Amino acid sequence: MKKKKKNNLLTVIGVLLIVAGSSILIYDFVTKKIRDANVEQHKISFLEDIANPSEKDKDIEPDVYGLLEIDSLDISLPVSADGNFEDLYNTLVAYSEAPKPPKEGNFAIAGHNGACGLMCKFKDLHEIDPSEKEHIRFMDRDNTYVYEIYYKEIVDKSDIWVLDPKEGETTLTLITCRYPSWTHPDRLVVQAKLVEVIPN
Repeated sequence: MKKKKKNNLLTVIGVLLIVAGSSILIYDFVTKKIRDANVEQHKISFLEDIANPSEKDKDIEPDVYGLLEIDSLDISLPVSADGNFEDLYNTLVAYSEAPKPPKEGNFAIAGHNGACGLMCKFKDLHEIDPSEKEHIRFMDRDNTYVYEIYYKEIVDKSDIWVLDPKEGETTLTLITCRYPSWTHPDRLVVQAKLVEVIPN
């Protein structure tokens, strides 16, 4: 009798663990889908605003400043410029103090690295090879800025020199953590220089 009760208890615990695990997976899946839908809506609203500036929708998120694109990594993500890093699940975030293109200086953008859907596409930044002189595009409401990648390095999270401007140059710096961030306090940095400005 005791053995039967013990088996029943183990069965109940096993079922509860399966249900709990399934619930976590379902929650994670649904959360990613909702976040990805929000990202796509930010992009669509921004692009519609550029295509029809005279019909500007008052409901467009004002913090969506531009769009960052890296073809080889399948990155096409909205960028906010308010420096609010709590928004990293909805947009990439530009440092608010950084000079915006085409101003001379170092425009710096941070993004997530992990498994959180579209907004974690910076997880592939390590695949960039500066020797390939690959291009990054950043589009604001007026122009598309084309940058050529020239530098990639892993630095300590305290190395804020990566945000410093380079005299006489207009540059772009992309920053993300190494995954998983709780065991890797370092940052991956990719830098590029402005080579072309194309009016939208």
